[in-house]
Amino acid sequence: MPRITSRRVRALVTAIAATLAVIDLCAIVLLISGAQRRVRLGFRIVRPHDVFGAAEVCVVLCGIVVALGWRHRVLRRAALVCMTGTILLAVSIYNAGARRTFPIGDGALIESYTLLATQGKLVVGPYSRYGWHHPGPLYFWIAAPFYALANFREAGLHVAVQCINASSIIVIAWVAARFASSQLIAALFGCTIWYFWRARQILVSLWNPHVPIVPTIALTVVCAAIAAGEVTLIPLAVILPVSSLRPILDYCHTRLDCPR
Repeated sequence: MPRITSRRVRALVTAIAATLAVIDLCAIVLLISGAQRRVRLGFRIVRPHDVFGAAEVCVVLCGIVVALGWRHRVLRRAALVCMTGTILLAVSIYNAGARRTFPIGDGALIESYTLLATQGKLVVGPYSRYGWHHPGPLYFWIAAPFYALANFREAGLHVAVQCINASSIIVIAWVAARFASSQLIAALFGCTIWYFWRARQILVSLWNPHVPIVPTIALTVVCAAIAAGEVTLIPLAVILPVSSLRPILDYCHTRLDCPR
């Protein structure tokens, strides 16, 4: 009986995510083609300058469909094609509308380290004002291809961060769909959506202490599944940017120990 209930919940969530993805994609097409100047999606009105955000939502919804409907080949392939096309569309839209900026402070440091990563010269993590480097340059290695494709503009970093967060959300949905009960899926989904709504600025922040937050949520879910006996997920736990957790800890340490 619980297995039947879990299947029904999974099918319902998949159908809702697929329907919302189709609606979102139709709105994007209408706005890009110029057929509509604005499209109402529920309580929100989407305009041409919101297309990139709408594309991000579509990618996440397609990822959830892939995770929940993995056993259905046709549905899985359709969602993967839609997700890939939307990602390419989002990157093109963002890069086309982005202006070359000249960041200062931490933003300039992050962009400089990403530039070094594109040249294959980066072997350390971000620099600390206290005279040492955070361990692990993984964030910059991941961001380097996006930065190069954006013609070495800051827009590529924004796309990279949002791809990292979207991938982490997909991992959460996939692990929950495979190994969690329907009650846990509902609770996890509700808490995650609530957190992302309250802290939505983190999803687009380039600051290195903010970037690993969503992957850490995914890592927590993966580790919980491993602790429950799903040892096949150990490689996934290794792939997630574990080393990026250190900047958060170091930042908290310096904020607590250093005099104001």
